[in-house]
Amino acid sequence: MVSQLPNYYVLLSSLISGIMLLISIVINNYFQLKREEQQQIRQEKSEQQKWYREKIYDCYRTSIQLSTKILQEYTEINAKSKSQNTVPQEKRTNLMNLSLEFGSEFALIIAGYPGKDSKEFKEKINRVHKSLNEEPWILRPMITEIMEHDSRIKGINK
Repeated sequence: MVSQLPNYYVLLSSLISGIMLLISIVINNYFQLKREEQQQIRQEKSEQQKWYREKIYDCYRTSIQLSTKILQEYTEINAKSKSQNTVPQEKRTNLMNLSLEFGSEFALIIAGYPGKDSKEFKEKINRVHKSLNEEPWILRPMITEIMEHDSRIKGINK
């Protein structure tokens, strides 16, 4: 009987070791799942921020394209008014539609602009709106300047 006693100790220690190993595996799996969940949350947040940056960038791009079209229409209207002393209503309507479309895109840019309540930014916005009807040739440089200072799109290539 004495010779069988060590076998019980070996069996008992093996059983305890197995239970400890199982507990260790369960704990490790639990923490691994938590890490993966946190990583997924960070990745989703990063993708959402990237999507937002791209949308804001698209608004800038569209605004710049529209400012070019507005300048083209404005130039044609001025040329026709000088040569014919009259401008077709179609040209004026087209210019007005382009201006409205520009205003919509530009409003999206302004809506979430960081520091949009600053005096300097408000002055820039007023200059953009004023030049839309009076000096469309300076629209593009002003939009580009606003874009360069927009922290929402700084990481567009990330």
